[in-house]
Amino acid sequence: MARILFAWELGAGIGYADRLSQIATMLAAEGHEPVFALRDICGPCDFFKDKNWHVLQAPMPAGNISAVSTSFVPSSYADLLQVNCYGNADFLHRLVSAWHLLFLALRPDVIVCEYSPVVALAAWRRVPVIVMGHGYINPPNETDLYPIFDPGATRQVDQARLLENVCDVQRRLGAPVPDKLPPITGGTAQFVTAFAETDPYAQFRAHKHAGPIERIDPPQPPPQEPNVYAYLSGSHPQIRMLLQGIAETRMPGAAYVKKATPEMKQYLRERKVHVYDKPPPLADTVNNASVIFHHGGAATLATAMGAGRPQVLWSEVADQQVSATMIDKLGMSVHGRRRLGNAAQLTKALRDLANPDGDASKRAMAYANDIQQRGEHGSITTICSTIRQMVS
Repeated sequence: MARILFAWELGAGIGYADRLSQIATMLAAEGHEPVFALRDICGPCDFFKDKNWHVLQAPMPAGNISAVSTSFVPSSYADLLQVNCYGNADFLHRLVSAWHLLFLALRPDVIVCEYSPVVALAAWRRVPVIVMGHGYINPPNETDLYPIFDPGATRQVDQARLLENVCDVQRRLGAPVPDKLPPITGGTAQFVTAFAETDPYAQFRAHKHAGPIERIDPPQPPPQEPNVYAYLSGSHPQIRMLLQGIAETRMPGAAYVKKATPEMKQYLRERKVHVYDKPPPLADTVNNASVIFHHGGAATLATAMGAGRPQVLWSEVADQQVSATMIDKLGMSVHGRRRLGNAAQLTKALRDLANPDGDASKRAMAYANDIQQRGEHGSITTICSTIRQMVS
């Protein structure tokens, strides 16, 4: 049986570890040995508490710019690489070397990674790599350059400069020198685990989108009594306005607010909004709601789209901003941060989208049915099949 390294290097939240652990669980049941190297081993520790798996801290960069700053507006994936060590050959050399040491200790037969561009470089032509993730963090590997998805943004770096840094690092390590970057970050096999509608690179891909790893049931009609489910961050700078917008809809509602203060919970409960103390089961909660209000996380976005539910997206970071922009133009959601300026406008948008007979609800159901016809979900089966082929 094979030893499989699951790696997560960049990005916030526990969704990355969740998806990797689901794949590991399926493969462990067949006798394979999962090992993990994760950016954060505290937040997702519940995924591993009943598992006999080795979970290690991933090598972390030092001295780089934060790519989750609200002022950071990338024009392409190259800009994400620039602020995550690819922009400095010395930083990149140290980090690649650290991963090489980890590979030497763990001796994986294959690597499965999400949002881990340095892992992909460190493993290039050393260990087979499966790269997975939604479109924004998983650009096409068939192009010579990373395509520009935001022509209005000022690029952080010339892509040729990034390639020079990578070649410099590879020469220092006595490793093969590439002539372009996308095939490296795309891995040996690549899976875009999101819907085409949310992918800023969709038009450049030669391969079909794999879709979310979870299977998605056919969409059910929305509730006849309009209601709202909100999944928000209590540390968002506009959280007061966002909670007010929910409360003033006067619709039945439920919310999970990460890092919510006692005052936030009391405010919502006094206004008949049910408050969860921990995240509820996502699929069931979404199916029981008429409209979903969230920041744009990949799992919530995919679940709502697959269920045929309209959404209000109030993005926090760059990838959420891109997702919100992509689906805003489809007429089944509202890019709140861009189009809504106050609580009253948010309240109206939630009410309008919650209408089961409204245009947004009908469009959302149409897209969900189309996703079912395309079979763009349940990609865990294909990913695991590819891993089996690599280690056989």
